[in-house]
Amino acid sequence: MNQLILPATLLEKQARVRELIAQHDNGKQFTVVNVKADGTLREYRAMTGVNAGLKGNKSTTADKPNLITVFDTVADEYRAINLDTVLFLSFPGKREFIFIDESTAGKIKDKGVALPLATAAQIAQTAANVIKKSLDI
Repeated sequence: MNQLILPATLLEKQARVRELIAQHDNGKQFTVVNVKADGTLREYRAMTGVNAGLKGNKSTTADKPNLITVFDTVADEYRAINLDTVLFLSFPGKREFIFIDESTAGKIKDKGVALPLATAAQIAQTAANVIKKSLDI
């Protein structure tokens, strides 16, 4: 099942990504795609709740609400995922979530990806506005 998500704010997006990971994390590997600082896309095969090889007893991302720590099973290392730039989540059982916010689309270097994503975000926002107006919401 694919679901498009148009978050209203980055705080809403952070909360939604955390919620989806918590809901669907069943101890199995899942996929996260986000936009790196240089505008390229990175795919992670991730797991949460992995404690092997941890040094110290304090999370390095606990005080950063836009980050979540996962274990990347391909790199065999822990990674901090920026929740603000998540584009795609895929969980076992074909549960896929695509985030179509213009903020993230604007950070993508590859215009072949950025433009369709930004267009989808604009269309989704227009559709939401039409529905709200027609229902007086």
